[in-house]
Amino acid sequence: MQLFENIKTEKAITPVAQSGRHFTKTNLIKHMERSDHIIELTRQWLLSFDKEMSKETFIANIRRLHQDDTKAEEQLRKATGNRSIQKVVEIIPIEPLVIPIIKLVADGATRVAVDGNAAIKQYITDCKGFGSVYIIDVDVLMGEFQSYKDKGSAEKILRDAVASDFVCILGLNIYKQMGYAPTEHLRQIIKLREEKGKPTITDYTTRNQSNRFWKYYYEGFTFYRI
Repeated sequence: MQLFENIKTEKAITPVAQSGRHFTKTNLIKHMERSDHIIELTRQWLLSFDKEMSKETFIANIRRLHQDDTKAEEQLRKATGNRSIQKVVEIIPIEPLVIPIIKLVADGATRVAVDGNAAIKQYITDCKGFGSVYIIDVDVLMGEFQSYKDKGSAEKILRDAVASDFVCILGLNIYKQMGYAPTEHLRQIIKLREEKGKPTITDYTTRNQSNRFWKYYYEGFTFYRI
């Protein structure tokens, strides 16, 4: 009997069961290339709502996270209980226009965006005493692109714009975005002019400030408000 008395019995430990949903969600973060803090916040966000999430949807959400951890943390906290992470809207600084545009150009500015038509009209008047002025009407330019092959007089517009001393692009203040072809055409005009040290003035609207068109077309511009 003593033999059996010396045998110690241990209580079996039953592992805490995790739901398949919990396991699937936490698996999604395994390959995240972010700081440990952001990964943990992402895990908390995933578990804050009941619905499942596919890998594709998860990746699409993670791509919206800002590269700055502080901003990413704010995004994740705001998304608690929601399956969608909202992008950070980058507010581009807009300065008050306190001197004439012609003075900005004289000081070396080559990409200037202004929200006031009166200021741009005054700039056009001021420029006429210093060289040729070319005005690109966005509506007209867009109308030239009838198809991939049929670009109308778009190439002539490019040549004339690059050759001119001063260029103003007008009409963008009514568009939230444009098609790929006219956008690329305008970017090429701006780039070629800048290579020659020539300024380009354009109007704008803050309505498109958060979309890709704004960031793509207005790259390198300084913004002024009246």
